[in-house]
Amino acid sequence: MSKKPRKIKKKGNATANSRPPLSPQQNLRLQQAFQAQTAGKLAFAESAWRALIAEKVRLPQVYLNLGIICARTGRQDEAQNLYKRALAIDSRFPEARMHLASAYDQSGKTEQAVSAYQRLLSDHPGMVVARYLLANLLKNEGKI
Repeated sequence: MSKKPRKIKKKGNATANSRPPLSPQQNLRLQQAFQAQTAGKLAFAESAWRALIAEKVRLPQVYLNLGIICARTGRQDEAQNLYKRALAIDSRFPEARMHLASAYDQSGKTEQAVSAYQRLLSDHPGMVVARYLLANLLKNEGKI
């Protein structure tokens, strides 16, 4: 059963969030990647996410999830780049902004982490976890 296409809001002559629909194979690969990652099968999930990227799938969740795998396996710089790519697709994607801020913090990039948390909270003021993490970061830095 296929989903109904989402209505796309128009901005002038361009469309917002216009992305080509996924093929049935891409939908299957997306589901398999999510399931593998959830089950802790990171190598399989990583290869599935990379295959989707190679196929030019422009969903921020693809980049976010590959970034999460990279962070979990000690590749913080690659994770940060993937979170940024997710944000390039959707600049208000809160999960990508949260993970980027956390990756900055873990890499000792305190100013960038603070800035990322502040940006996240300006777009999504109800994100209590982000508020808590920012407060802890500032406390550890002796700024509050």
